[in-house]
Amino acid sequence: MNAVLFQPFLNNSVVHTLKLYYIVIHLIFILMDTTLSIRIDKDLESLLNEAAKRTGRPKSELVREALRRQLSIESFQQIRKRILPFAESQGLLTDEDVWREIS
Repeated sequence: MNAVLFQPFLNNSVVHTLKLYYIVIHLIFILMDTTLSIRIDKDLESLLNEAAKRTGRPKSELVREALRRQLSIESFQQIRKRILPFAESQGLLTDEDVWREIS
């Protein structure tokens, strides 16, 4: 009997959830408005296909994540390169020196 009373509420909730999901998916596609085409060799294609199958994620998502990660690494390396002279002047010559200082 309780299930019958709550059935309209549950159906309505599912409909609202599906509508919200639909809106989010469309927003994602609207926000991603740039397309990049790249050429990759067969070995890299094979690795990408395997990773996509293994994780169940789309290849484009894996590539975006890898690109974000690589760009973050590049940014960190550039910042580190710029501040290295200042750190050295303070006697911070190794990563261990930095960790010792901030711990």
